[in-house]
Amino acid sequence: MPAFGLNHQGANILVITLTAATWTLLVLSIRVFLRLKINGPFGLDDFTCILATVLALTHSAITLTQLQFGLGRHDADVDQTAIHWASFLLWLGNFFYYTAAGLSMLSVCFLLARVVRLQRLVWGCYGIAVATVAWAFAACVANAFECALPRPWDIRNWDSHCGHLWAMNACLIAFRTALETANIVAAVVMLWSLQMPLPPKIQIIAAFSVRLIVLPPLLVRLHFVHIALFSPDWPRARVPGVILTQVVLHLSVMLATIPCVKPFLRLFENGGLQMPFSFVKKVSARSGIRAQQDGRHDSAYGLTSPKGAWTRVERWERLMRRPNAHTVTTIRHDPRSLKEEARRRRSFESSTASKRDH
Repeated sequence: MPAFGLNHQGANILVITLTAATWTLLVLSIRVFLRLKINGPFGLDDFTCILATVLALTHSAITLTQLQFGLGRHDADVDQTAIHWASFLLWLGNFFYYTAAGLSMLSVCFLLARVVRLQRLVWGCYGIAVATVAWAFAACVANAFECALPRPWDIRNWDSHCGHLWAMNACLIAFRTALETANIVAAVVMLWSLQMPLPPKIQIIAAFSVRLIVLPPLLVRLHFVHIALFSPDWPRARVPGVILTQVVLHLSVMLATIPCVKPFLRLFENGGLQMPFSFVKKVSARSGIRAQQDGRHDSAYGLTSPKGAWTRVERWERLMRRPNAHTVTTIRHDPRSLKEEARRRRSFESSTASKRDH
């Protein structure tokens, strides 16, 4: 993008960062829409996801600012003062990166606790949440003192006055992988114990397991971090790691909303976008996944107890369902009702004739 003073590498960073930030905002808007109009109220999972989105966008803004300080250019073409500021912005942005990643995992923990609602299982969710907070805090502390004071962000000669940065990143990624896996295992164990039909149970577990997608780019990012640390052309060598950092961070935040998206998709299936929002909320509450052990409403998925007769909302939902081409409608007549109708007709005709004779 010569018009913006960027070379090919800088243009790649700009496009990918803006695209990831736009998709993150779009997914967050869907989540806010669901909570306000369909299956609210807001919970801890929503507030942590919103905060994670804000921090992820702040990290993206810091990354784009580094383009003005030589990110993506060759070391020989960049002033040393600019490289110093780029190092400082990288160090500052890592605080937002680790905090946003931790909040995205916390959102999944709180959503699991919101879905299950069984006290003995909720404590398991909170246990993973405490471990996630400890991981984010340890990552921020390690980042704050990664190099010698008074300039802990100066990593240009990291082998002389910094710790082993690659080993630090490898340990943080290993613990994060363990926490992501723990969230998925907890989702399988907790949701499998619920008394609900098998197909919706598998759908919910699959929605939580989608977070496994974030692990491959996370591991590839570690590889490029290793290359950047040992490269003499540090501003240029950082480009693949910066791009993967944006992908991993925004993907992690967006995947925290995936388990909440099903009610939004059901609106398109049932034509709910043409109905009043207050009535859509009732329809969604009736048409969600049924059967929990305690039989109470679940605000995240619209779980209800199957007890009770058909209400006006349920009858409306039946009318809104699309007709099935393979459905055969059979009208069955009761012979006794037909004889009773014929007898009443003959009685009516005989009484009418007798009145005319008189």
